Amino acid sequence: MDKRPPTYSSTQQADGAAQGAVQDAAQSAPSTRSQAAFQVRYTQCFATWCAYFGEHPRLLTLLVGTNKAITWLFYGAYGLLLVFMLLADPRTLIGLVLVPGAGFVLVSWARARYNAPRPATACHITPLVAREGEGKSFPSRHMFSAATIATLWFVASTPIAVLLWICALALGACRVLGGVHFVRDVVAGAACGLTCGLISCAVCALL
Repeated sequence: MDKRPPTYSSTQQADGAAQGAVQDAAQSAPSTRSQAAFQVRYTQCFATWCAYFGEHPRLLTLLVGTNKAITWLFYGAYGLLLVFMLLADPRTLIGLVLVPGAGFVLVSWARARYNAPRPATACHITPLVAREGEGKSFPSRHMFSAATIATLWFVASTPIAVLLWICALALGACRVLGGVHFVRDVVAGAACGLTCGLISCAVCALL
């Protein structure tokens, strides 16, 4: 399968990219028309983004690089938090490890159970951000992890937690713009991550 991102040089071409999704919406059953209409809107927006990134390849490189960099940033932020709290108050590791771990397993199970299609499959597009495999789109596990880690940092430092939340929102935007997730996937992932993080903070406060 060709992994090169599609390029669109005009609004007319962008509208043409959504033609298949429009036809699907028209032919769908009433119960699924709302979802199909949402996919049409996303396809049209994505085609417009592709047109813009096609005219500004450096911004496309920035998008892909930012997605990867922020992902690794959160890996490091979580490890740093665990080390910091191990030295400051080892008891909090129970809340910082067990609760997020349980949340991660639960979200992974829900994704596999629901197995929602990703934009590449649902909207017949080629993502700007490469990803192996299809399905398991809802909720976004990247966003869940980022939101959880950002919230966990409130235990140690509010300024860092706020900064990480800004990074988490930027990551969510990259996932949507890159054609990897729908907006609903990112919002659900953020909500689940916030909830998981707050529960972890509450557990830490009780220890």
